[in-house]
Amino acid sequence: MANDFKNGVLWFTKGTANIQVNFPEDKVMCQYCPFCRSENDLKRFWCRLTNSMIYNPFIPELPENCPVEFTGEIIGTPPEKAKGAK
Repeated sequence: MANDFKNGVLWFTKGTANIQVNFPEDKVMCQYCPFCRSENDLKRFWCRLTNSMIYNPFIPELPENCPVEFTGEIIGTPPEKAKGAK
């Protein structure tokens, strides 16, 4: 592969990916995202979607640069709906 671009890369072909990320029971934070990785040796967390460092994956919100968008869809039955509450 190193020999494929002896003169450098002149252009790229762009592709996109539509992925589904499920957060457990409204706990929407990097900690529960499957794309959040811990680098134990360096004591830091890294987002595999944005290739950026996550300073605190335990706060109950996602960083501004997070590409995950929400549709409002729920998978499973929340407890208040399972009991018949309206």
